[in-house]
Formats: sequence, C-alpha cells, structure tokens
Amino acid sequence: MGKRALSIVIAAAFVAASAQAVLIESGGPGSNRTAPSPDPGFPNVGTGNGLSVVYIGRGWVLSAAHVGEVRSLIDGQWYSPIPDSRVVLKYEGSTESDLEIFRIDPYPKHLPELAIRERAVAAGDLALLIGHGHERGDTVEWPKPGRFAGYRWTGKKAIRWGTNIVENAGLDIDAFGKRTRSFNTLFEPGGSPHEAQATRGDSGGAAFAKHRGRWELAGIIWGVTGLPGQPKQTALYGSRTFAADLSWYREQIVEIMTPACGNGHVTIDEECDDGNDVDGDCCSATCRIESVGVACDDGLGCNGPDVCSERGSCEPTGPAPCDDGDPCTEDVCREPASCSHTPLTTPECAQSTRLLPNPAS
Repeated sequence: MGKRALSIVIAAAFVAASAQAVLIESGGPGSNRTAPSPDPGFPNVGTGNGLSVVYIGRGWVLSAAHVGEVRSLIDGQWYSPIPDSRVVLKYEGSTESDLEIFRIDPYPKHLPELAIRERAVAAGDLALLIGHGHERGDTVEWPKPGRFAGYRWTGKKAIRWGTNIVENAGLDIDAFGKRTRSFNTLFEPGGSPHEAQATRGDSGGAAFAKHRGRWELAGIIWGVTGLPGQPKQTALYGSRTFAADLSWYREQIVEIMTPACGNGHVTIDEECDDGNDVDGDCCSATCRIESVGVACDDGLGCNGPDVCSERGSCEPTGPAPCDDGDPCTEDVCREPASCSHTPLTTPECAQSTRLLPNPAS
C-alpha cells in the first residue's frame, strides 16, 4: 500500500520536556493505572527522558527513534543504556524508521519477554495502548460553545492503559526524514470499552493486539494528528494515534536480540561484538574483551594512534598526526595520513608574517 498523505505531529514536539500518554474516555484521575486482565505486559512499559519505552526482554528496549538512547524507569527501577547499543531500525534498505532498539544494564530479569507480533494488524482489530502521561481533565466545547468535542489534559501523569480500534493498517508514512510502516487508531465517542488517544509526548508507548486470544506487542506509538485549529493540550474526537507496525520490523528485532557472536550487536552473553569472529582486534572470536590498553589499528591514519578500549573496540587516542603546531597554517590530513599545511591569510597571520626577519642573503 502506498503512503497516505497525513499531517503527522511528532509526539515530543508539542510541550518541551514534558511527558504525556494515553488519555482514556472511560475514566478520570486514577483510572487504569494497574494492569488489565489478562495482562499484556503492563510492567514492561516505562519512561525515559519524559517519554515512553517498552522493555521487550533479554536486556533490550524498544521505543520511538526520536526518544533516543535514554536512562529508563521500568517497573519502579532505573536502568542505564549500554553506550553505542542503539540501533535505528530500517524501513527498507538504508531508509531509517522512527523505531529504535537499545540495551540496558542491568536489566529487569523478573519481567517477561514480550511476544512480538508476526502478522500485521488489520482494520477493525482491538488495540490496547499503554503509555506514560496525563490524566483526563475537563471536557472541551469546540469549535463553538455547547458542542462537546473531547477532553483537556491535566498536569498529573502516570502509566495508564486504554483501548481503541485500528482504523488503517499498512501505512507507509514519511515524516521527520524517516519512513515508518504504521497503523493508526481514531479517537471517537464510545469507540471501544476504554477509548484512548495518545497525546503529544507519548512517543515510545506500547500498542498490543490479540492473536488467538493472546496479547502480542504489535506497535510502538510514535505520532499523533489533531484537527485544524485544535486547542493545545487537548484530546478531541477525530484525533488519531500512530504506531510503528512491529510485524514489519520483527525480523530485524529478532536478529539483534539473538546471541550470535560476530553480528555487531552485543547481547547478554557477550562482552563485545565488533562484527567479526577473529582474534587480535580488541574483541576476540568468542566476543570477549581482550588486550585493553594495547596498541591496535582501526584502519585510519588521520585520527591518531589507537588502543584497545574497555569496550573491546579499537579507539583513537589522538592527537591528529598532521598538526604542525603553527596557528597560521590550515592542517589537513587525507587518508592514509597524507598531510598538507596551507598558510592562512587572516589579518593576524599576515601581521605575524611581516614581523618575521628577512631570510639571510
């Protein structure tokens, strides 16, 4: 299916440094703060940097790519991301999506591994949304007095769940320099038992759908649309929630999570993974860190001498090899470490040149 022409609003862009989430029609403050029955994975949904994250198991976290590699609060405990573990998943080829995965350490071993949906959701499927955010506030009359249109947000936030019906599936949406295979829900009165709408700031939250009576993680919320002229900090009927369709990305997710030394992704049983299975390059053939502090070669001459780091990678230590110490030359290094020094013609350098003594005759 071709991409739909939709105006998408990034979920973090509306209110800076704040976290919003699913607002539910069926209840106000305090509603749906505990897991529904059966529980799809309510404790696995957390928050990071004011947005939402979903712990999927084996130390890995899914979120919207614009959330970033963040320190995450999951089931009441903080977890730090492992540096450089973040992977932005691809829509197709080299085209990035607004979906990411990264590792945390330590990780919540007591939480279940979530089932990632294999088949795409379809229009009419029931979705269960979970995110971190604002309580439902007062009703809104809009666009004219007396016309009930939806609800305001309050300042209180919490992890909460709600439901909605999938309106469209198989959407290829271009937004913010990325393309994301997605599905969406539509917020409307009485649309589902706990009708929910994600608010701007709910990025990274979970969308579950049932398959053969079992909840599976089907999507990661990444954007919303409102109505033209819609008042700020409101969830109005006619608004839509968009989630990345995880069935489209499942193969990538499984490959990244599966222990396989040499695939470039550090999993729980590995100390490092440099994308090969050879010894002597700081990360061994069995993905163990080796030779910390020993000289190595990263294949580049212009970034200075290299040593094996504590992460099992060959990293430059500087300084760059072409610096001649003269502030009046532009030093350029071209691989493999070929240096050029071009005199600068700034007033300061020209003045310095005039003050030099004449060469001996």
